Amino acid sequence: MFTYVSLYAINQTQVQRYLTMKDYDTAVKSLWCSLPLLSLLSISTSFSGLAMFSKYHDCDPIKSGRISRGDQLMPLYVSDTMGSVPGLTGLFVAGIFSAALSSVSPVLNSLAAVTMEDYLKPFMKQEISDKKRVFYMKMLVLTYGAICLLLAFLSQYLGSILQTSLIIFGVIGGPVLAVFTLGILIPHVNQKGSLTGLVIGLVFSFLIGFGRPKDKNLPTYINGCSGLNETLQLSSSLHNELPNDNIYYWYRISYLYCIVLGFLVTFLVALVVSSIFKEAHCDNPDLFTPFVAQRLRKHGLLLKKKNFVKMDIRSPDELNQILS
Repeated sequence: MFTYVSLYAINQTQVQRYLTMKDYDTAVKSLWCSLPLLSLLSISTSFSGLAMFSKYHDCDPIKSGRISRGDQLMPLYVSDTMGSVPGLTGLFVAGIFSAALSSVSPVLNSLAAVTMEDYLKPFMKQEISDKKRVFYMKMLVLTYGAICLLLAFLSQYLGSILQTSLIIFGVIGGPVLAVFTLGILIPHVNQKGSLTGLVIGLVFSFLIGFGRPKDKNLPTYINGCSGLNETLQLSSSLHNELPNDNIYYWYRISYLYCIVLGFLVTFLVALVVSSIFKEAHCDNPDLFTPFVAQRLRKHGLLLKKKNFVKMDIRSPDELNQILS
């Protein structure tokens, strides 16, 4: 839940997609329409993992030498189970490439837009023309594209790509989601509290996300593989072990909880620091979520009524001036 809220609520790429809608209601409808599709995708992905484990638990392709990385399991499974159907493996590869391209292209665009507006534009002494702005944006997209290609070549040293990407999403997304949540729910949270919570949350998330040792999978075997000698099978069974219980407790927590823990740490620290360093906070109801905005409007109306009752009105002119 935290991962999807982070991706769909505060992610720059997703927000840009919402802004392409004609109005607010259309953006909300698009989210509701995507919910069943996203649920179906998540369930089918989970069942794919269960199907692969069921097929390969007694003949691990990595231990038997058929593949070198866990990221190659899905293509191997498709080849083994559906390779006899003409065109199906090609359709699978086409689906992977189209999904990757549709995800990368808006990310490059949003990175260029954020860099241009938040980092380059403030340092420009004079306003630039639209033609130059478009040129700079294209150069930024080209630069970020080259960085992505470089990272693609380096991904072979990062272990599982899916796990690495989820750790990155969790480490960054948890604290940032907490700041946005505080901003729309709790009026008395101030800038000092938010920044302190964000920094401490990011440091904590980085420590539990990237300081952890390599996770060990559930035990798999190669006893069911044909053509392998007994020495290799014995070596495989000896190396089957669950995660080590001697490491620190927070490193034994699943990487999927990085985003939850980062959110909680940022949220609590921001609340505590904001209560210590009390500052004038924003009471503009339009900046908060509807039920908080309604409370603020009622509170503001009550204050106005109390202040009005306490006033000592001495003349009709003074009354007209107050009402105006």
